[in-house]
Amino acid sequence: MAIEVVRHPGGAVVVAMDDKNNLCIIKQFRHVVNDWIWEFPAGIIEIHEPAEQTARRELKEETGLGAAQWHALGSILTTPGFCDERLHIFLATDLAKGETAHQAHEFMEIHWLSIHKIKAMVKAGEMDDAKSIVALYQAQEYLSLI
Repeated sequence: MAIEVVRHPGGAVVVAMDDKNNLCIIKQFRHVVNDWIWEFPAGIIEIHEPAEQTARRELKEETGLGAAQWHALGSILTTPGFCDERLHIFLATDLAKGETAHQAHEFMEIHWLSIHKIKAMVKAGEMDDAKSIVALYQAQEYLSLI
């Protein structure tokens, strides 16, 4: 029996929270599913790049945001039945706005929503991106302290 395995460098997902306790969420067109999806900023780790550096880079590129405070929230295996992708989840706070640097194939809108609105979107099936749902779950304990 042959097992097909997809090797993946991994990635980082960022839950960015502003000073009003709203979360930065992106509505992005994903070519693979040919649809717009709601998700947190995320991206692939580049060669020899630490996961937190990936998180910082992706947050800046996709949203124009920088953050003074970073909290590691753990990591997840996305699809261990055929792929070794591991995503590292971070909470970013104490944000500063800047310019985005979207890649040519990226089409996205940046939104700021409350955790309650995002949880309602998950419950209603409006947000079905697994990495973002897990990131929201991982951040929930920290966010409930605020």
